[in-house]
Amino acid sequence: GKDENGKNSQRNNVKSEDDNVLDPVDQELNELTAELQSVLQLSPDQLTRIQQSSRGCEREVQDLFTVDNCLESILSNQWLLDEGVDEVAGQFTSILNTSQLSKFLLWSDHNADAIEKLDYVNVGNGNEHGPVFEFGIDEGLEGGD
Repeated sequence: GKDENGKNSQRNNVKSEDDNVLDPVDQELNELTAELQSVLQLSPDQLTRIQQSSRGCEREVQDLFTVDNCLESILSNQWLLDEGVDEVAGQFTSILNTSQLSKFLLWSDHNADAIEKLDYVNVGNGNEHGPVFEFGIDEGLEGGD
């Protein structure tokens, strides 16, 4: 939902233990439960076992709503998408001619494992065991790579 400022609130659609009033999700769940119980004609033992088997689901549902709220926040706040990376990459690739871009993409693919190990967050900390890049890929790729 949205708060008075129009921003996504942190309230999840899951009833907390403090709430005495059922929200629409809980009301719908209760109706579905009653309908299923009526259709399936569950015994009290079966009903108890089903309830026990679903313990912890509330936490998972709450976690999913939290993830959904985060994704909504990212989508509604374009600055979180860091479009600057795409802009810089576009500027870099526009400088290269077709042959250079092709070689760069081959080099990037060849060094994908090393690139994946780059630590973008702790750049200044130095890493003795950092990624090892391979150069001179023209010779290596002609051998059937």
